[in-house]
Amino acid sequence: VFVQLDQIYIEGLVHITALENDYYHFDPVHHLLRGKRSGRVYRLGDTIRVIVARVDLDDRKIDFVLEEVNSPPLQKRKSRRKKARG
Repeated sequence: VFVQLDQIYIEGLVHITALENDYYHFDPVHHLLRGKRSGRVYRLGDTIRVIVARVDLDDRKIDFVLEEVNSPPLQKRKSRRKKARG
């Protein structure tokens, strides 16, 4: 996913492997990525929030990750099972 930052002319990349919350399929006809499990869609021109992940000054490249990917993970439900005593 190519990213262009607002207000300053900087472009970078959110690599598809950085979209960790789902497996995304590319639809070349509609220019979008669709999450297999979640159905989440990223279309050409969508506004997203990103965080700088890596800067390579020699190659003049910037890698980003989606801000929501770095949000704290959901807590797992506690098991209701009780251990048997005996």
